[in-house]
Amino acid sequence: YVKQSGFSMYGNAANALPEGNQSQRSGVGRRGARGRRRTKLSVDRCRVSTAVCGTRQVLLVLYQEWFRVSSQRSSEADMVRLYLRQVSRTTPTLLPYVVNLTDGNGNTALHYSVSHSNFPVVRLLLDTGLCETDNVNKAGYTAVMLAALTATDRHDDLEVVLQLLRQGQVDARSSQAGQTALMLAVSHGRVAMVKLLLSCGADVNSQDRDGSTALMCACEHGHVHIARLLLETGRCDSSLVDKVHYRQIFIHTPTHAYACKCTHT
Repeated sequence: YVKQSGFSMYGNAANALPEGNQSQRSGVGRRGARGRRRTKLSVDRCRVSTAVCGTRQVLLVLYQEWFRVSSQRSSEADMVRLYLRQVSRTTPTLLPYVVNLTDGNGNTALHYSVSHSNFPVVRLLLDTGLCETDNVNKAGYTAVMLAALTATDRHDDLEVVLQLLRQGQVDARSSQAGQTALMLAVSHGRVAMVKLLLSCGADVNSQDRDGSTALMCACEHGHVHIARLLLETGRCDSSLVDKVHYRQIFIHTPTHAYACKCTHT
């Protein structure tokens, strides 16, 4: 308000000068113009600041509602579909941002829906074609790795997992121990997931930070059936050694193939 009064004062002073004193009139006029520009800049900045605050508030509400709707164990695919449809109609450019929002732990809605085995929501998210399936959360896991830990054996659920595996990197390594999805599935005895990962070409000879392979994990945890599945691929490398100098040894009989870990010599 003071500045605006000043600008008005400059204008009156300029008009009150005698016509012959043009230099003084011109100087006052220039100062008035500069003052008006400064006022306009100040007003513009205020408007921008207000707009930014408003945008932040909108995004905060969007963030909270999205995780409430999509990332609970009880989340329903119809509600998620309705939410995404509304975003697509009103602000379509925000849709990829919404689908891939991460919370404070680096988890997306895809991380949560997979870990909850909420496969109808997983399918819906994947069907958008916008999911960044290889996002890593702060624990070091992708959605593919979390899928490897699920215990489902329902046909419809396995189809969704297969869709996820085809869109993601099946041989990505966790940031903590360097394990792949196949190693995680093997260690936890998830036979159905092991079969799906092998069908998608998962590398049976990948080694984690300790040098262990999926076959070594199967032997260590006593999962004989899974060890047999790995051996039947014909891709296991018997020369691999882990960091404590254990290697995988294959024992073949007329009807079975076994594997065990023994001291490397």
